[in-house]
Amino acid sequence: MTTKENPIEILAARLQSLPSSIRWLYSQQEVIQATALGEAPERGPWSRLADRLGVLSSGLGLARMMAATVNLTLLLALYARQTLARSVPADGALFVGIHALREPELVRQFAAMQARPVLHLDERGLTDFFRQAHVPLLALLREMRSVWSDVWEHLHPSRPSEGLDKIYLLSFFLKYGHRCAHLRAWLRHYLSQPGALPVVAWTTASYLAHAAAMVGAEIIYMEHGFQRHGLIYPDFARSICFNGFDAEHLRRRLPRCAVTVVSEPVKHLATRRVAAVAGIDWAPDGFDLIRPFIDWALRNDLPVVVRKHPVDASGYWEQWRRVAGVEIAEGDLSFREFLDRIRPRLLASWFSTALYDALVKGVVPVTVTPEDHEAALDCVFPFRELSLCWPEHEEVAQKLLDDDRLRAQFLADSCARAMGSSARIATPFR
Repeated sequence: MTTKENPIEILAARLQSLPSSIRWLYSQQEVIQATALGEAPERGPWSRLADRLGVLSSGLGLARMMAATVNLTLLLALYARQTLARSVPADGALFVGIHALREPELVRQFAAMQARPVLHLDERGLTDFFRQAHVPLLALLREMRSVWSDVWEHLHPSRPSEGLDKIYLLSFFLKYGHRCAHLRAWLRHYLSQPGALPVVAWTTASYLAHAAAMVGAEIIYMEHGFQRHGLIYPDFARSICFNGFDAEHLRRRLPRCAVTVVSEPVKHLATRRVAAVAGIDWAPDGFDLIRPFIDWALRNDLPVVVRKHPVDASGYWEQWRRVAGVEIAEGDLSFREFLDRIRPRLLASWFSTALYDALVKGVVPVTVTPEDHEAALDCVFPFRELSLCWPEHEEVAQKLLDDDRLRAQFLADSCARAMGSSARIATPFR
């Protein structure tokens, strides 16, 4: 399926053209994906509660009052939390992320770009922001009023829908409107200080990244994972990607964004007759897709070494500790360090960037994600085309396992496509 035929891309590209002041409301990848595919989106407990509040208050004509009350209450709670937090400001360029696996390397790159220390803040909680600066209450209220004004004009019943059910937009506003206002006020306050650098690195396209772009900060998007068609981007000034497919996607979505591909030089490991598995942070009910690959490896006398995803708390892998030939790797090694130590010939995963990292290290990537899975449709990087697909390619894997020439050709062809022949490739920052 081409990009032009992809229903997720069609919907998301239309939403991308919305004004930046309300585009953050559409930072709901799962909802966009489900809507484009004609499915009901999966909703967590807080989203379901927000949905019910939105439906009930809208039916009574009280949606605006309810949303204002909820957001003001949550904003005041944020103000109280920041007041209790000790402020210990430090000097440095702001780097905001989610502690993804690639972030230590991205922080190093950003520090080299700015030639100064980096403050690495975690956007999943606001504690890191509280430590750097406290925002006056009046500034928070002014920012919240501005956010309200933009949102309510957009959600007014007289305005046509832009492709998503307005109840999902109202729910999102109930959950995150106060945080959007807080970050906007926080950045205005922080960037107004003497010596503050107006350049901020961000590793996600979350609603908070949108908030940063809205206050005029120069946002550099430092890609940590594969891009999804369902992502809605803020107005990034620059984007640094690690593969050609994602770079071209960002150029289409953000024509005024300066996009660069920065990739480590391809340096193949001297691999051993070992199979590795890279776990992911995903619903455990999909984990057992890996079983046929592990069974095949064991039948072919291949030791299997599993690296769990650092945040995986599912307990799925405990059953494999009792299986002869399977090792669950322990320790705090980064993924690249894991590859360097294990030097596997094949590495299996689902739709993780581990597939790309294995490829450039000379390890044959194997995906167990089915062709009809929504991740295969939503992911911009064609990981199924550049990896072996399991179980379809079992015979190919058998040939590549011990044929150095065939394996080298497969890796060379896949690497060339991953980098993108037309991509503007830069050397890594040192």
